[in-house]
Amino acid sequence: MERKDILVLYNELKKSLRGEWIILGGGLLHILGISERETIDLDLVPAGEVTNSDQLQIMDIAEKNGFPPEVINFSAEFFFKKQHNWRNELVLIFDNENVKIYRPTARLFRILKEQRGTETDFADIKIFEKNVTDSN
Repeated sequence: MERKDILVLYNELKKSLRGEWIILGGGLLHILGISERETIDLDLVPAGEVTNSDQLQIMDIAEKNGFPPEVINFSAEFFFKKQHNWRNELVLIFDNENVKIYRPTARLFRILKEQRGTETDFADIKIFEKNVTDSN
């Protein structure tokens, strides 16, 4: 997915989501406007409990916008929620009456990317840390 694709999907999710969500990974860099590299998915983690119907709704949003449902990656939750005090490592990036969307702090972004440890992950850390502070 190119940056324009991620932004289309992100804008649709902002309109349709309910609750609190966290965006991670390379797709986050596109949303923050600090990367142009292609990515295969958008890592989306619920901050609270979700149902299968919530996830199916999100996959339906992806499909309605011309993307395969697997472009939304929910598996990041498995790794993200293993982090101690992860709730204290969130920075709000979008808020309206229906949804709050967060990103991880620079510290947590680094931890998650280092665990995977690919060349792309280390490049993402460098881009993130160069361009983002935890107050923005």
